[in-house]
Amino acid sequence: LALLAGVTVAVVEVLQTWYILFVLGHPSMPNSFVIFASVVVQGLIGLLPGNIGGMEGTHLFVFNLLRIGSSASFVYTIILRIGQMAMVMLGLGCIFVWRLEKVRIRGADRNRTDV
Repeated sequence: LALLAGVTVAVVEVLQTWYILFVLGHPSMPNSFVIFASVVVQGLIGLLPGNIGGMEGTHLFVFNLLRIGSSASFVYTIILRIGQMAMVMLGLGCIFVWRLEKVRIRGADRNRTDV
């Protein structure tokens, strides 16, 4: 089940990459797979201290290697970074709501026991 979920997520990410390239005027499914495969390179660069610019540099290299261009690489990377930040904000919001609920429940316990 976990493998099926992983494959499904990968397929969705490849199709997302293809759609972004389509909108940028470079529709190519093979290029979408190559760009998605650059995640492995990004992971290796992520081992470096700081990991600053790993995704951006990898995308710039791959997009220029595929002759798509640096401007399309910039737009693609910005779209991915905005998506990542949205997911981070969603995660932080869930943690915040969870903590508030925990405090509310704890407060209700204190009211019942008069502690």
